[in-house]
Amino acid sequence: MDEALRHIAPALNRQRYELVGRSRHRLLFGSAYRPAWTFAAAVLLFPFGLLALFHQVEEHVTIDLEPRREGGTLMVVSGKAPRRVRRAFAELIR
Repeated sequence: MDEALRHIAPALNRQRYELVGRSRHRLLFGSAYRPAWTFAAAVLLFPFGLLALFHQVEEHVTIDLEPRREGGTLMVVSGKAPRRVRRAFAELIR
């Protein structure tokens, strides 16, 4: 858990992911953003296009960590993340 927080959390934070949940064996990171098309719709279809500004895309990355009997930790990651974050995972494995 400490290694994941030290290597992966900063990379996720730089990509605007925040730690939104934490338990003994799980870290949950989330990111929400408004796509560029919503701004275009707001301008081009004014005033009805302003409704598009209510749309947000939410992405989550979940990291499950389980101690192994023979030593070490099994890490299962699911979700969607940018390349910089995937590199942080690769460095953690080395």
